[in-house]
Amino acid sequence: MKSPLLIEKLGIGLLAASLLIVFISLILNIIILVNQSSNPAAQSPVTCSSYPGCVASNNPSEKYQVNSSKGFKEAAKFLLQGIDISVDPCQDFYAFTCNTYLKNNPVRNGGRRVGTYDLTQKTVYDLIKKGIEPILDNKSTVSWSETEKIVAKTYKLCKDSAEHGLPNKSALIKNNIMSDFNGFPAVDPTWMPLNDWAKFGRRSANGNPNMVNALYINQASLMQPRDFYVKPQFLKQMEHYLAAVINYVKLYNVVTGSNAREEDIVAACTQAVQFEIQLALALIPTGLSQHPMECLLQRLGLEDTDIQHDSFILAEPAYFGVLDAILQGQQWPQSTLINFIVIRMLFGYSSYLGGRFKELRQELKGMMPGRDYQRETELEKASEYCIGMLTENIPYGIGYIYVKNIAERDQVKQDVQIQTDLVINSFLEMVDTLDWITEDAKNAAKAKSAGLVQNVGWPEWFNFTDTTILDAYHANYLPINTIDNFFDAMLAMQWALQMTENLGLLKQKPDRTFFSSSPAVVNAWYQPERNSITFPYAAFNPPYYQYGFPQAYNYAGQGGTAGHELSHGFDDEADGSLSDCKWNKCGWMDRNSTYGFLDMAQCVVSQYSSQCCPVSSGSVHCANGATTQGENIADLAGQQAAYKAYREYVKTYLNGTEEGRLPGLEQFSPNQIFWITYGYSWCMNMQTDYEVNLLLTNPHAPGSCRVNQVVQDIPYFGRDFNCPIGSPMYPVSQKRCKVWTGE
Repeated sequence: MKSPLLIEKLGIGLLAASLLIVFISLILNIIILVNQSSNPAAQSPVTCSSYPGCVASNNPSEKYQVNSSKGFKEAAKFLLQGIDISVDPCQDFYAFTCNTYLKNNPVRNGGRRVGTYDLTQKTVYDLIKKGIEPILDNKSTVSWSETEKIVAKTYKLCKDSAEHGLPNKSALIKNNIMSDFNGFPAVDPTWMPLNDWAKFGRRSANGNPNMVNALYINQASLMQPRDFYVKPQFLKQMEHYLAAVINYVKLYNVVTGSNAREEDIVAACTQAVQFEIQLALALIPTGLSQHPMECLLQRLGLEDTDIQHDSFILAEPAYFGVLDAILQGQQWPQSTLINFIVIRMLFGYSSYLGGRFKELRQELKGMMPGRDYQRETELEKASEYCIGMLTENIPYGIGYIYVKNIAERDQVKQDVQIQTDLVINSFLEMVDTLDWITEDAKNAAKAKSAGLVQNVGWPEWFNFTDTTILDAYHANYLPINTIDNFFDAMLAMQWALQMTENLGLLKQKPDRTFFSSSPAVVNAWYQPERNSITFPYAAFNPPYYQYGFPQAYNYAGQGGTAGHELSHGFDDEADGSLSDCKWNKCGWMDRNSTYGFLDMAQCVVSQYSSQCCPVSSGSVHCANGATTQGENIADLAGQQAAYKAYREYVKTYLNGTEEGRLPGLEQFSPNQIFWITYGYSWCMNMQTDYEVNLLLTNPHAPGSCRVNQVVQDIPYFGRDFNCPIGSPMYPVSQKRCKVWTGE
């Protein structure tokens, strides 16, 4: 049976729904705002070399204890996988903490990257797999919830399909394209234009200051970094992209028996890419767009929406002005627009088209932002692919299974909450040392932090003994019970996701404890419209955290993450300055304080740009200080707040007694382990094209920059490693940036 909507989530901010709800999936985003490795052989204890930091402390004769508990041994094992004792940490701390890991973990089999972060998500997937297997056991006497059974069934359908080959759905996909668009103009010379359009794009949860839900309308993502489209030095990349698109459509022409002429395909694909280039250039407004909003909402099944009273927020009006000029001026025939849309849709369905589509899709994966869940089983086990897909499409169902099967979850949650409170207090103490923030602004910052909502581990409505609420929440997923193949189950699941997580929120009361993502995702975020900070349980794994590991390790990882996200609530992005004292009514920073912030930010911008990290080959080889400013400031503020919080933890909870040393790393003090853990958490090898894409599009700098350029601006690091003043990692005061601290 054909699904009511043919939805494809491409990871590039685009969705294609059924009849005509696709156009702005590719040139427009509509968002619902709701107050939203390898295992090296065991190593012998490392020995000191001649660098100044390789001493137990400032007093080499100081007595210390080695903690041989299971947690401390495991923590040491992780860090030993990265550390290279031959490198002077005062010269290159990233190399000191990561060289061994980088050497033993190259990017293999056409992958894009491999890093300690990625292994964390794999660990989570392995635990979820163990949680799903008993549900599939027909002999089990346990009574499972409907949600758990749906997750398990979809997992089995996916895994069976992935292991035995995904079905060829090219005929069905072709029929749906015919139904939605009268066909695919690039391969159909008899194609006739449509008489009507409806335009929609990605919808996701967020919120606004008036405590009402709203539609947030924004421009879409591009297939490649914008610079590729507009700068001449990337002409070769664009030629490669166009060639890949042409080959893709030519193959579709053969597989579906469309029999279009090759020259017509080349011309159609070239025009589609030229249209995409014009979208990339859409920067200056020529007028505000007037979209037929009632029609759009009705196409989404929201017929009762009150267009006069419901809230709509238009972002990037310049984009919409140019877009309207492009469409209303009829610069492009409708066939080009539909070719552009269908090509993007087909990229998402590469796994279900048969032939060489998956191979051609692999050529393009580095060009498309986000995680590619459209079948990378050549690089992943089938179970990992399927769990990743489920995490995206039934986030709380998979998250429930994950958290439910962790015995120490309550102790971990309490530990992280204590840690987060200490980090917040440390950050506010740092703010108190600033002379460029007025007293009124400092008081507003304290009020804002006091109103911060902490979402730790899993949503409050998770109940591990009564699943009534869980099953009611997932009611839209029930049709999967009647489906017997993965392709249809996937479509049903994606539709249920939109109805539950996104469109379903439009009429609900805003909730500041809303997670926005699965507890099974290794990530963390600050949500400005809710003034909330969220830590999914999956983040509480190495290299960031592990219950039973030394707190120096946990504060460096998870504590640093908490400080990073917290600082976003006080920066100059929309995150911080627009949310406020009572979190939803006013900004917290006055004008005089803003000038001081800008001076601080400019120091970071100049430093990152001038030092040219990570210095690799090619036309793009430096992180852009301006582009990465917000994340760099958050790294610096967060890690310093985490360090101060750790020292407060030792003082308050350990009565000033230092933690024991790690077996095999006895020569390193707990403070030094804090910094080593931070460095290890960013170890990552990247394929060159992926790194270029990262430098052009990502607001985060590469891992090596996030280590070395952070520790050099935090003098505690240089002191803990006894670095000579003036060394690369411990510059003189005049050459470092003081971020969120006057010290």
